[in-house]
Amino acid sequence: MRIAFRASAGSFEVEGDVMTAWVSSGVDRDEVDAEYITVQRSVETGRPLADWEEDGLHFEYKDQLYGAYGVLGACRLGRGAIAFDLAAPLEDLEGVGGFDVELAIDDASYEGLREGLPRLFDGTRVKFSTD
Repeated sequence: MRIAFRASAGSFEVEGDVMTAWVSSGVDRDEVDAEYITVQRSVETGRPLADWEEDGLHFEYKDQLYGAYGVLGACRLGRGAIAFDLAAPLEDLEGVGGFDVELAIDDASYEGLREGLPRLFDGTRVKFSTD
């Protein structure tokens, strides 16, 4: 099963020592009741990782409850959509194999994702592609 939603906002950001890509059905990723996905990791990609951090890449859907390290297997980005395929299940979302997000975001936000996602996924096991 896959979860689908429409994102009206999204971005790639570097804040301090963390880089984050996100899409949201709200006006931002903090809007109450919005569906969102965030993917983040440390800017310092060569730092030693704890065992629980897997490859250092954290994926979250809608709530920290549905987040984990090392679960993302692939990401495909196109101007109209972004897809996330899970390599392992998220706790409490058993049976969900991925997410299909329609992108209704502005050009600047899309370009930020297009330029930032390769940096975010570099050195991880995530297979990233663009249309």
